[in-house]
Amino acid sequence: MQTAKMGDHQVSRLICGGNPFGGHAHGNLAYLGKLFREYFTDDKIAETLQVSAANGINTALIEIEDNILRSLDLYEERMGHRIQWICQIPPDRKGVGLMKHMKQQIQIASHNKAIA
Repeated sequence: MQTAKMGDHQVSRLICGGNPFGGHAHGNLAYLGKLFREYFTDDKIAETLQVSAANGINTALIEIEDNILRSLDLYEERMGHRIQWICQIPPDRKGVGLMKHMKQQIQIASHNKAIA
């Protein structure tokens, strides 16, 4: 698959989107969120990333959530390396304030080897 340079990384032109991993769906399909969360266990997310990688997709765009971070660890354990991932920062659900929240999320992303 073709790649594009992003900083020091070669990113596949097709990126694995992670909205379903966190239970996010577009439109008036709120019921899908529950179904997504039930289906996308840590193991299923890691498996989906493995299938993506086997088909030339070397990067995922995913939000920082505990289940996703666990899945990245599981993928790394199975594959011997962490898939490249680009961090989506979730909303400030705890009300800590935008700047503090952003700084915390960037630190978590960096600690978990996000490339952007």
